[in-house]
Amino acid sequence: MAGPGGGPPRKSHTKSRNGCKTCKRRHIRCDETFPQCRNCTKHNCRCDYQDMAAAAQVSPPASRRGPDLLMSPEIEMEIDEWHRTGIPPYHELAQCPQSGWSHLSRADLRLVHHIIGLSIDLHRRGLSNCTVWAQKMPNFLAIALSNDFVMSAILSLSAFHLTYLTGNQDTKQLAYQHRVTALHGLQTSIGLFSKENCDAILAASILLSWQATERQSLVSLQQGISSVLESMHPFWKQESELAQLVEHQRSLTIPDFPMSLEEDLNQLDQTIRGLQISQKRVSHHPEYTQRLAELLDFVKNFRKEYPTQTPEQSFDRIRTLRRWLFWLPASMLRGSDSDLTGLAVLSHFFAVAAALDRFFPETGGAYLGALSIGPIDETYHILASQIATDPFNADLQLAMTLMDFPQRVVAHYRSRLACPPHPSIEYSPGPPSPYHNHGLHEYPLASSSSPASASPSYAAYTPPLQSPPAVTVAGSPFHLGDGHVTAASSHTYYPPSPQHFDTHDQQLGLSEITHQNGIPTSSAYTPPYGADGLCADMPRADGRLSLNVEMYQQTHPFEMQGMVAPEPLWT
Repeated sequence: MAGPGGGPPRKSHTKSRNGCKTCKRRHIRCDETFPQCRNCTKHNCRCDYQDMAAAAQVSPPASRRGPDLLMSPEIEMEIDEWHRTGIPPYHELAQCPQSGWSHLSRADLRLVHHIIGLSIDLHRRGLSNCTVWAQKMPNFLAIALSNDFVMSAILSLSAFHLTYLTGNQDTKQLAYQHRVTALHGLQTSIGLFSKENCDAILAASILLSWQATERQSLVSLQQGISSVLESMHPFWKQESELAQLVEHQRSLTIPDFPMSLEEDLNQLDQTIRGLQISQKRVSHHPEYTQRLAELLDFVKNFRKEYPTQTPEQSFDRIRTLRRWLFWLPASMLRGSDSDLTGLAVLSHFFAVAAALDRFFPETGGAYLGALSIGPIDETYHILASQIATDPFNADLQLAMTLMDFPQRVVAHYRSRLACPPHPSIEYSPGPPSPYHNHGLHEYPLASSSSPASASPSYAAYTPPLQSPPAVTVAGSPFHLGDGHVTAASSHTYYPPSPQHFDTHDQQLGLSEITHQNGIPTSSAYTPPYGADGLCADMPRADGRLSLNVEMYQQTHPFEMQGMVAPEPLWT
């Protein structure tokens, strides 16, 4: 556009209100150069931009929001009432001593509220035995109320699940802090091993093995569980439900028979074909189709890499599969009409764990198979009882058809065990509460309880629909950023595997079995946290760390153990 009188066009400019106060006061254009504009520099006067820069330098950073504990207003009211009165919001916990909660902060109570609430909710719907962990929480909680390091292991497990749901870094940090505390207490208790604390040591070892994020930690914790069991007198085991539970698990562990590469690949191909058939059967259901697609990709990638994986790569696969086994049931079983089909789809994840367990026993895979048999059996019994009363229900018919693949895997798994096939068990849809068996008395449901089956405030426990993490993950499911607390490997906590008591010694009484001394720590086991001395001042029994194994005579072979409750314990 031509200027006045046909001269050259006027230069356009953009108005700004961000100029310094000096230029505004003098009504001149400010070039907004930071931290001092050119006009102020030219006239040798102070530019207020410098004050803005100084304020930016001294202003504190925005405050962090803290861990995301999925705290709804209703849940926050329950936690506040629990913290004030000592009365938990679940009727199943009403008989717990109020002193058991007094030392817990509000955040700690929220973590208990979350993980125990999930367990109670699944039990009330008759589904706790369809998981690998929910039916065991009463055992752990009963022990944790009198053993702080076991409570820390429960808090860590709950925080890791919340991290899985939210991806919040502060929640992850909180999980690791509780895990460090649990490991610290575990190490101290091992040095003072006795009848009074053997169950607590066993409970913490199991809980921490479920959370292990590195291969050596998982292997060491599994070996530690074996050491604890073999150090317990037979009379102690008879009084310990946890010990019986783990020994039942041992009976489901398959011996490691060598197979040819061709046989291994054929088994993987059969697993892939079974998953493909099931995926076609649920093609009308987008969520279940996606779930099975992720599982199918997992097995295909494993087939492509086998047998060249390193132990670390194998453990990455185990960790992904373990994450599914532990947390998918809570995500998929949302109390809707499609739960029965969802149960059948979940059984495919357990079936894959049972089918692949023998491919990486040295990195913790072996115990996943034994963990998975119980949930598959329980799912089949639930569906069979339902279809017996409603044989023409299309959803039930589909669910029973989907169980073909998991049932074939279970049959093949049991054919490799050195025991007869598992007998058929009559299923009862209404088992008594496992919390009743541990002095955590069950009361009739009331409208004020927190789980979804009893109160709207439990809605926060229904996780959003989300896919599991990508199966190509190469690192820990909870990667640590700079400045985060990390838990040391537990391989330094347990002594070399002990040997059995001489149970034929008639002069060996229970009062003489409590261990007062430990074996010297092997030079192969370096102290944890050696760099920062975090555990340097931990108490030990007579300056030694271990279960006392001086009376044992033979070492046992390494075994990877898992934990599945025998069905009679929970009926």
